[in-house]
Amino acid sequence: MRILCLGAGAVGGYFAGRLVEGGADVTFLVRDARKKNLTEHGLRIESQFGNFAAPVKAITAAELSGTFDGVIFEFSGDDDICDGCFGHIVS
Repeated sequence: MRILCLGAGAVGGYFAGRLVEGGADVTFLVRDARKKNLTEHGLRIESQFGNFAAPVKAITAAELSGTFDGVIFEFSGDDDICDGCFGHIVS
């Protein structure tokens, strides 16, 4: 199952990161600066429920292709990270 997570902030990063920890195939759709950070440092969760750190797959809207089985919508209400890109990503 391929999962796309829109954003990798506090909420999306936590829940999608926990899916990654469990072995799920998760890709984070992020802006250029966040992709650079994730590529260089990976995703790190520090939580009372256990810490987790790992490299993750991150792409920008310009790199978005293929389909996904599920999408996690976790981004700010005024975020334009993916204007118009939803039509072809969910199978």
